[in-house]
Amino acid sequence: MTIRRRVNKPLTGLLLEIHRVLMHSWDPLGAAGEPRQIDEYDAYILEVHDLLISNASAAQIAAYLKNVETLKMCGCGSSDEHLMNAALNLVDLVRG
Repeated sequence: MTIRRRVNKPLTGLLLEIHRVLMHSWDPLGAAGEPRQIDEYDAYILEVHDLLISNASAAQIAAYLKNVETLKMCGCGSSDEHLMNAALNLVDLVRG
């Protein structure tokens, strides 16, 4: 079940911004631009949100994303640079 279905409303605020970064900056499965896959990464939004509000470092967030790829996805193996870039984009959402 995606976060959208759990809360029964569209994503807004920080959750929407996290979704956008996951979809366009991280996107290990190439889901961006595929309307049927708009919620592909929603299962990870709340965990990323919790990491951000707990002041996790970009390195910790990159490690989380790598773990998701390895254990829950195809083992796509995004480069460390790509993961760190996505993590920095996420950190910028709250620490600008």
